[in-house]
Amino acid sequence: MPRHRDFVVVAPDPEPLSFTLTGKRASDGEAWEEEFLCWPRVAPQAIADLALALRVNAQGDRIWNAQAVISFVRRALIDDPNRGRWFALCNDSDRALDLNDDLGPVIIWLAEEYTGRPTEPPST
Repeated sequence: MPRHRDFVVVAPDPEPLSFTLTGKRASDGEAWEEEFLCWPRVAPQAIADLALALRVNAQGDRIWNAQAVISFVRRALIDDPNRGRWFALCNDSDRALDLNDDLGPVIIWLAEEYTGRPTEPPST
């Protein structure tokens, strides 16, 4: 007798996630701001990118994989306008982003939202 089991996919909360990055242009100090909308749940390949995005070395330092970070966020973004603005920002030296200081907190927050758990142990 064949074995079979049906699984029902639970619909995610329909409200998208969003985040805003703000900074100042290197060339003239002019302020800029970009808001991005993300899917409420991402595909498994995005989670695979997330897993590749960060490792911790023996000294406890975070080592970011820039390509995996960019790919993870691109997969999380809802539509082409968001992806286009993300691509433009990631290629704009006048609004250069630091992986640790600027993108790190975004990735950690998205990871917590998508996995439903904190990325660091709670402080005591």
